[in-house]
Amino acid sequence: MHIMILQTIFRITPLIAFLAAGLLIPSHAGGQQFSKKVHKLPEVEVVAKRNQYYTEDQKITVLDSTLLQNHESNDLGELLSAATPIYIKSYGAKGSVAVPNFRGSSAQQTSVNWNGFPINSMTLGQCDLSLSPAEFTDKLFITHSAPASLYGSGTFGGTLSMENTPQWNQPGKLSLSTELGSWNSQRYSLKGQTGTDRFQYRLSGVYQKAQNDFQYRDYQQYGQPLEKRRNNAVQNIGLMQNVFFKHTARSQFEAGLWYQNRNKELPNIMGATGQSYASQKDSSLRAYAGWKGVFDQSALQVRTAFFYHHQLYKEKESLQDEKYMIYSPITTQKWMNELNYRHYLNQQITFDLGVQYSRVQADVDAYSQRAKEYRASLIGAFQYEQSNLTTNLSVRQQFNPYTNPAPQFSLGANYRPMKKLFLRSHFSTKYRMPTMNDKYWQPGGNKNLRPEHGWTAEVGAGYTFDYNSHRAQSTLEMTASQPKTQDMIEW
Repeated sequence: MHIMILQTIFRITPLIAFLAAGLLIPSHAGGQQFSKKVHKLPEVEVVAKRNQYYTEDQKITVLDSTLLQNHESNDLGELLSAATPIYIKSYGAKGSVAVPNFRGSSAQQTSVNWNGFPINSMTLGQCDLSLSPAEFTDKLFITHSAPASLYGSGTFGGTLSMENTPQWNQPGKLSLSTELGSWNSQRYSLKGQTGTDRFQYRLSGVYQKAQNDFQYRDYQQYGQPLEKRRNNAVQNIGLMQNVFFKHTARSQFEAGLWYQNRNKELPNIMGATGQSYASQKDSSLRAYAGWKGVFDQSALQVRTAFFYHHQLYKEKESLQDEKYMIYSPITTQKWMNELNYRHYLNQQITFDLGVQYSRVQADVDAYSQRAKEYRASLIGAFQYEQSNLTTNLSVRQQFNPYTNPAPQFSLGANYRPMKKLFLRSHFSTKYRMPTMNDKYWQPGGNKNLRPEHGWTAEVGAGYTFDYNSHRAQSTLEMTASQPKTQDMIEW
């Protein structure tokens, strides 16, 4: 294992000039457009998270409940592979590791969030999408080249945001499903909800197993023999619970609990001789709680979360051996807290002030000792909206032990010269903090390693077509982006 610092230099293009021009386009006084700046807000649901509020200048793809229902039996990696142009790198049969790669970035440069909290591995920096059932999310937001000032570390490619939302008008319901397939593949799922117009409880559960003992031709061996895949079984269990409670029309509490456990046998690679007796167990427990309240011209959100993950890799030389050649446990814990205040100054101007604080801990045999760190961020965001022009500005400063990234910012505009036509421009800086492995793995770890850093400039245009008396729509959109990344870390 070794760490290298790679320097990548890109030529700056005229995109930034286009961005600046977009911010200076005058708005048409005669146009009327829905405004999110509403005083004396009557319902707490209208208060969007900061990452979703300041987004008019960004390219965002939303997979809603209708599309997700068509892929309920898939994991998140299979869903994205089938429904989006994002490339999913999968390592084997169903249930094997699957990680996202889009816009030329690595899996470590894509942030995956659950209700606003990042779930990427603290040791590897990436997120295994095969451990996230598609039916565990109500909406999936894909933000391409998301700004670090809003989302934090590791967003060069973008972010995948899984959101759970209440459905106050839905009556109680319960659904069961079964799926059977080749190679002893079985999948059973349960989904239910109950409650009133003030309280909702939701439950989702998944049990999946497969032998995956398919036949294949080994082109890496002499004679290209027909082989049967062995030591390739998988068992996956998932359970998610969500609670939503409206204390008043202006006050809402929510909480969620997500347990996931996978046992996966790891077969030999093609061309290898002998039998593999390796396996890996991944267990995670995630919990969060949040409250948001609305006042006459402001809103307040307080959230906290605790994530626990345990991974155990085991390998024997033969099935009869009582001792393992390799027995490698990894345990990580993360406690995250966030406070965000939003003020609606008037019908045109909104600003946010926020603070984040987290504590992370990793127990890994390859570290010289248990690794602990704190991380804190100060965040500010500003939006100006008038008629058919919206501009967004956001800034962030993160504080860490040993090395701090430079201040991050994003600046963008969305302009609508016509009701169905939009033009947008966006510029944002990026960074990615070194993972715990990058810092503490021995030999080779370096706790003084500098963060990756860079920027992205982007312009886009789109036109919306209405069909069947506005009951159906489609949008034709074109986007051009220019990224720059420096001090890339390879582990």
